[in-house]
Amino acid sequence: MLKRPSNLPRPELEKRARRAIADSGGPDVARVWYKFDCSICGERCITPDPNVLPARGTCLVCGAETLILGGGFALQTRRDRTVDWDRPANTLVVRKTYESDKGDA
Repeated sequence: MLKRPSNLPRPELEKRARRAIADSGGPDVARVWYKFDCSICGERCITPDPNVLPARGTCLVCGAETLILGGGFALQTRRDRTVDWDRPANTLVVRKTYESDKGDA
């Protein structure tokens, strides 16, 4: 059974997102994508621009405009500051494979 996403109040959401970016190496190597729930259809949506929490968001499913009072975020990081953020995802190296990934641990 999937866990329903929890929503943080807007001030706490911004505070935690800023801390996550700082802890991950700063805005050159980390960015966040804010998530919110549509007030009409209930779909979990994501803001179109990284590191920007707008007052309103548009649902990609039903097209309704929603006031963003809170939500969550996804943290995206890269190892190399010289790697272009817009490079295709399949060309980015996320991390080395750990032994536990192979079932050896």
